[in-house]
Amino acid sequence: MVQLIIRIHSIQKIFEQNQGISNSMNMPWNAKNNLMFRICFCSFLLFILYLSGCVQTDMPSEKQSVFLVGKGVFQQLSEALSLAGNKDVIILSEGNFPVGQVINTSIHIKGAGANKTFLYCDDESIDYVLKIISDECILEDMAIIANKKTSEDQMYGLYIDSKENQLINLTISQTFYGIYITSTSHHNTFSNVSITESSYGMFLKSSVNNIIEYSNFTNIRYYGLFLSFAEDNEISNCDFNLNGEYALYIDKGSNNTSVHHCRLINNANGLRIKSSNNCNIKYNLVSGNDHGVLLCCGASNNSLNMNSFLKNIVNGADEIGNTWYDYVNEYGQGNYWDDYLKLYPNATMVTDESDTSTGIFSTWDTTYSIALNGIDRYPLIKDPLKSI
Repeated sequence: MVQLIIRIHSIQKIFEQNQGISNSMNMPWNAKNNLMFRICFCSFLLFILYLSGCVQTDMPSEKQSVFLVGKGVFQQLSEALSLAGNKDVIILSEGNFPVGQVINTSIHIKGAGANKTFLYCDDESIDYVLKIISDECILEDMAIIANKKTSEDQMYGLYIDSKENQLINLTISQTFYGIYITSTSHHNTFSNVSITESSYGMFLKSSVNNIIEYSNFTNIRYYGLFLSFAEDNEISNCDFNLNGEYALYIDKGSNNTSVHHCRLINNANGLRIKSSNNCNIKYNLVSGNDHGVLLCCGASNNSLNMNSFLKNIVNGADEIGNTWYDYVNEYGQGNYWDDYLKLYPNATMVTDESDTSTGIFSTWDTTYSIALNGIDRYPLIKDPLKSI
């Protein structure tokens, strides 16, 4: 209210000054009246804006709070966690909350938004922001940031050692591992998780049956998403940008991994499948990487089709010879290669059977050779992703 009075007083001063000017200049009555009307209107408008909360005042905002539903309001998350029981709900306001806590109860923690509620660790002896050891926890709408005083090489954003958790709408940054998932952690769902400015984005160690969807891995020093002996995981609708080493690394023993509708753009390297079998790579955009896709070190029986390879230095390499096509209604369907006509200028189109409603696309009559030992027998004429 003080600010409002000051603003109105300032307007009145301006009016008095202008009134003096108008008198000295012998302005006509109508002009003076018009000036007075405008100033009065502005004063009224300021008052309305103040009532609606649109005018910022110097009054302090409400203190940040932690609401443990049914049990009270606290200033710190650690206080609420110490009193929380199974299936309790904790609601965080906007603000910065120091944690470094172990969650050993199945709870639901909801923030005010990934750009409003910030969790960090202020204890240099602890190497995680949150460690989840209880099943069926839900974390949503918050940001997790490593303590700047702690060595980046020691810090986990989330350390998950439990099952069937849901991580939704999170932003994680400035960590060594954004999210580390142990061998006893399975059946988790990660949706709309953004990890940036970390050494590793997400690391799955012998963790199975997880869903990673609509998430973003950007500016990761080594691997955006790394799987080791992690079977039967589904990765979909994710973005991998500007990552070092590899955007997505499916390491040995990570069989039956499904990667679809993802975008791997402008990374050092796109996707590597090493010593893993029966993975399904489909409907992905692989663009602007040094190496688009590399299959090596015993990776076999993997299927890659309906992907789009654009502007990579090397589109693909395959040591053993995996399957770079599939069949749709008996029609062979491979991948789209942006350098195809440059390599095979005399290729001709197979009879046009394109029908995007059934997922069938026309193909070239000449196979596409993939570095080392790969072959796409049914290279696509049109980019399949442009029809999605």
